[in-house]
Amino acid sequence: MQCPPRNVIDFFILENYNIDDACKEKINLKSFTFNTEEVCSKSIKFDIDGDIVRNVKFIGGCPGNLQAISCLVEELPIDKIIEKLSGIKCGNKGTSCPDQFAKALKSVLVESRSVMNSK
Repeated sequence: MQCPPRNVIDFFILENYNIDDACKEKINLKSFTFNTEEVCSKSIKFDIDGDIVRNVKFIGGCPGNLQAISCLVEELPIDKIIEKLSGIKCGNKGTSCPDQFAKALKSVLVESRSVMNSK
């Protein structure tokens, strides 16, 4: 598979085709899977490109709402998403799928900072 060039026009390519891991490395995408707790969705898969979030997919949960959240956070910086989604509750639960996504992004930030500090 030939890796697509990395620019704004080719964002469409990244969104709509499966990109293998070798290509993701070349274009600086890092993939993550976060297992959720206390919510209907089972996990959240997403890519980080620098500090930009891409390709968010909730596994399980309310399809319409979670698909909308995925679209709304696409191309946003990690810190903006955390700011907007942290603390949202679903019914009488202490968390929600959006809150779990914010927690997932916080864990990515903590992990990346600890790697940077260990260098």
